[in-house]
Amino acid sequence: MGIQSLYFLRYIPLSSEFESLSYFNESVYQYGISAMLLMYMLTGSIGNDIGAYFIGVFFGKHKLNERISPHKTWEGFAGGVVFSIILSLALAFICDSFGYPVLKGYIDIEHWYWVLLLSSVMPLVSVLGDLAFSAIKRHYQIKDFGIIIPGHGGILDRLDSIIFCSIGLVSFLVIIMNNWNFKL
Repeated sequence: MGIQSLYFLRYIPLSSEFESLSYFNESVYQYGISAMLLMYMLTGSIGNDIGAYFIGVFFGKHKLNERISPHKTWEGFAGGVVFSIILSLALAFICDSFGYPVLKGYIDIEHWYWVLLLSSVMPLVSVLGDLAFSAIKRHYQIKDFGIIIPGHGGILDRLDSIIFCSIGLVSFLVIIMNNWNFKL
């Protein structure tokens, strides 16, 4: 489901629903503009990991859940969420100011409330992914999911937050794109 969500994020702007939009033409395939939605999700997820790591290392004192993930702290959690929101909002608004919104008609300056909501949800879902995969490792009493990246828990441990984040973002996008508009 996570891999399918990654495909959805990469190719949804090129679907027939978006062919009539002004900047979707042959140059999209040439320059990879349609990858903006995928880059937006990666910025939110990886930004959360980076922010949580550095804030947790320098300021972390209170453990988030020592039984599941002994090194995660509440300070790191908050720092990761704030850092991720700032990075993903900046990416969305900077790209839109250059005429390439993340997803025209949904994730752009005109719909700033959706951008804010999605940028706020991504780091929360990323942390949930980290904790879920850590709980699986603790349940099976293994330290790492693999040996390909020594000291980092394997490839799956690097992708846990990305997998959950892509599923979460796609779920919210499907709700937004199917006109289940909520009055704000």
